[in-house]
Amino acid sequence: MRGREKDTKTNQIRRVALDTETLVLLKEHRERVKARVEALGRPFTDDLFVFSGSPSKSAVR
Repeated sequence: MRGREKDTKTNQIRRVALDTETLVLLKEHRERVKARVEALGRPFTDDLFVFSGSPSKSAVR
């Protein structure tokens, strides 16, 4: 199965409630990814997929 980013059918914004522990884990993961991307000499931007193994803006495949 291939992942892809797309809008919702009604173009509504969806919010997901996360507990504090999950937020901490996600922030730690983001910092690890940021360090890896910068070590590759690439800029870390907010539109990168942090669960992708690619240093580009590509989604998980």
